[in-house]
Amino acid sequence: MTKFERFLQFFNIDSDPSFFEEIYAQSEMTKSYTVLLLLANFIALFGLITNSVAVIIGAMLISPLMGPIISFGFAYITSETKLIRQSLTTIGKSLVYVILSAAVLSFISPLNELNEQILARTKPNLYDLFIAVFSGLAVSVSYLSKRANAVSILTGVAIATSIIPPLSVVGFGIGTGNWAVSVGSFLLFATNFAAIVATTALSGILFGNQYFQHLKDFNYIKKRLTMIVALILLICLPLSFTLKQSVENLKIRRIVNQAVGNIKNATVFNVSYSMNKDTLNLNLALAASKPLTHDETLVLKAEIENRLGKKSDIHITQVALKEDLVSNTRTVVKAQPEPVELNIAEVSDKFREKTRDIRAEIAKLLAPAEITDYAVLLSSDNTATLRLKVIRETPVSAEEMNMLTKFVSANFKYNMKVNVETVIPEAAIAEEDAIKPEN
Repeated sequence: MTKFERFLQFFNIDSDPSFFEEIYAQSEMTKSYTVLLLLANFIALFGLITNSVAVIIGAMLISPLMGPIISFGFAYITSETKLIRQSLTTIGKSLVYVILSAAVLSFISPLNELNEQILARTKPNLYDLFIAVFSGLAVSVSYLSKRANAVSILTGVAIATSIIPPLSVVGFGIGTGNWAVSVGSFLLFATNFAAIVATTALSGILFGNQYFQHLKDFNYIKKRLTMIVALILLICLPLSFTLKQSVENLKIRRIVNQAVGNIKNATVFNVSYSMNKDTLNLNLALAASKPLTHDETLVLKAEIENRLGKKSDIHITQVALKEDLVSNTRTVVKAQPEPVELNIAEVSDKFREKTRDIRAEIAKLLAPAEITDYAVLLSSDNTATLRLKVIRETPVSAEEMNMLTKFVSANFKYNMKVNVETVIPEAAIAEEDAIKPEN
């Protein structure tokens, strides 16, 4: 017995060879599989559009897509050609069905603005890879050992490892013409796919070698694992970049908040930045009870640049708010004005006029941004919603939405809901070209 065989023997577990029959069965694209896949996709897409975490989790539990991915991982390491071909066919068709159906539904959906749940799946980083690796190990070991609690393990893995929602977001991005969203979410799916295949293959080596003699051949294993490691390292490149961006973003926001924190009755509303060669272009939106003086602005810029430790071009936009409203953004948000009984016919025009009056202030709050359209919707249950269409390079964050809602409610003196549809400049240009009359 070689050293490698003795090493593998250490990991041998009480497993049931019948699990291979289950692996084969899960790689088939049956009618029931297709129905469950599409249902999971529809549920995931609607959960993403409505920003509902619970609905998205439900879609993860319904989706059968994990089955053929695990089948491919075992087939790859055991060189089961038929299973490799069958599982890859199922996976390929699944991707086409999910992405196309999500794209069509997103195209016809009246709700197509980016929200927190959609954006959360567009910038994966190395932590997403780690989650997928550990999840893949858990599910493959549960398959091999035929654990009694395999169902609960699979449930946990389905929630922890996002498979169907990223593909739904890919379709959403295609349907709404937002290619950056599609690319980012497909990278998340590719990360999870590669990690699950890699860990499933590794589990097959460690725990399945008693059924496949060639899994005890060190040279065979070395060749197979080399390809997997190369794939993982390739995926790590963009994931490392996005992780670096996230860390840099948190650092800049923390520095800006610390610098602005020294100013009485002022708070940070929005921070956006970009690099131009060696210079950091920083756009900062402040909400203050009174505008900062020229000297205060210069001191603030110098302090931020000193804390950042790099050459910076800082642009500050100020919005004057009531003192109590500014202070609330740093602590607990106070209750909004109590709603009053409204006569829809009487107040609808007043609300629209008020929106026109504060439109410039709203644009400052979302700076740099341009408001291209707005509407005030009133319902019979006294619910008032301000809908805005904004051209902006980045989607509106949850923090910005919170501040905007408070600002609008304070000016309307009524509990307002705010919906913002963000259009990136490229999409806006394409939209303008589409409506231009032909010569």
